[in-house]
Amino acid sequence: MADEKRAPVFDYSEFEEVPGEGEFEKLNALVLQMREAEREVAQRTTELKFAQEKVRNLQEVLLPTFMDRLGLEEAVTSSGLKVKIKTSIHASLPVRERERYERGLDWLRQNGQEGIIKHQLEVPLGKGQNDLARELIQQLRKEHGLAAHDEVWVEPPTLGKLVRERIEEGKAIPEDLFGVTRLRKAEVDESRKD
Repeated sequence: MADEKRAPVFDYSEFEEVPGEGEFEKLNALVLQMREAEREVAQRTTELKFAQEKVRNLQEVLLPTFMDRLGLEEAVTSSGLKVKIKTSIHASLPVRERERYERGLDWLRQNGQEGIIKHQLEVPLGKGQNDLARELIQQLRKEHGLAAHDEVWVEPPTLGKLVRERIEEGKAIPEDLFGVTRLRKAEVDESRKD
């Protein structure tokens, strides 16, 4: 591998506890080093975010738009790199949009997809109620009057898979309800074409 960067190894032996003069100067030096390191992290984090946004713009906007203009889905560049536009489908069912969320869950139930809905039951119990915790949620509600909370959700990757499969099979799915988006993205193959 070419020039792998490794984290530098620092020698802090000069800062080992040694009574004497100049201790606060050493403390000050360490604090200043830490502040400089924090500034460097902040700067590089900003640079990384900028670089990631640049890659995203090239992958998702500039290259797909240019390839569309050329009428191509795949090409080999003059430098031998292969570029291909792939479309991926994403879906979401945000809990904070409660009405849409409930309609989405209802649609899944009514269309035979209840199997992808997950539940998390939460029952507040006190000490010594471990045996009670093992009983079914209905028994907790009826026999003991405990307020049980039934959390219901669909894992985003599972919903995305279902939506992709239905779209690929030509089956109807309420795209607006599930926040369906199609993302076209350029992928460059590093292996050059000879």
